[in-house]
Amino acid sequence: MTENISNKRVLKIEDLNKTYGSNHVLHDIDFDLYEGELVSIIGPSGAGKSTLLRCINRLVEPDEGSKIYFLDKDITKLSKKELMSARREIGMIFQHYNLVNRLTAIENVLHGKLGSYSPFRGIFSLYYQEDIDKAQSILEELGLSERKYYRCSELSGGQKQRVGIGRALIQNPKMILCDEPIASLDPQSSKVIMEHLRKISKESNIPCLINLHQVEVAKTYSDRIIGINSGKVVFRGRPEELSDEDIFKIYGASLSEILA
Repeated sequence: MTENISNKRVLKIEDLNKTYGSNHVLHDIDFDLYEGELVSIIGPSGAGKSTLLRCINRLVEPDEGSKIYFLDKDITKLSKKELMSARREIGMIFQHYNLVNRLTAIENVLHGKLGSYSPFRGIFSLYYQEDIDKAQSILEELGLSERKYYRCSELSGGQKQRVGIGRALIQNPKMILCDEPIASLDPQSSKVIMEHLRKISKESNIPCLINLHQVEVAKTYSDRIIGINSGKVVFRGRPEELSDEDIFKIYGASLSEILA
């Protein structure tokens, strides 16, 4: 799966730390992310995976001295206005979708463009026709063209997550962050979501950084895997390099115990 990966680095993290009082959640995290890659972050609950993703776009403020370079700009040094601009190039997909259930699928996708609209247009949902056309095209690509006018409250979990992917894609992102995107889904829906994310990384060259609980899913779809335990990186490498010993370092349990 690595043949489409370019040499263009999109994200570089150096010495990323995060503490809450005396609780040191992330310890000296460092890794890179390149165009065309799908990289999974695996680890037990409470390992710091979600905090790591939220530090990257500063939904959570990292500790002083941390360095997060997105397209060669240090995210930690950006002003509020500069950060808003950077976030428009970072798609975010959430475990619980973060959709507006009373709105339709296409309206939720179009919400991904609100950051680039004036307040007037945003308040009254005055979307440009080119954005409406693009939203329709994205939903068709995601297999949701027949559901585009359904309220999100009427959609299944897997369909909602595809709408979440569409909302991220309409931003024209340079990177997509996914926080446990399949944790609430059944195996077949999970497979559909992971295949869409892999297709996005390979065909659109948009790197995807994904938090996952499922080791086998990470091994199936990832170009690289980063294993975290207690806020520290204890493994980094290709899926085929992930040994039983590495899994024990990450989870404190064997793969058979995790699956049980």
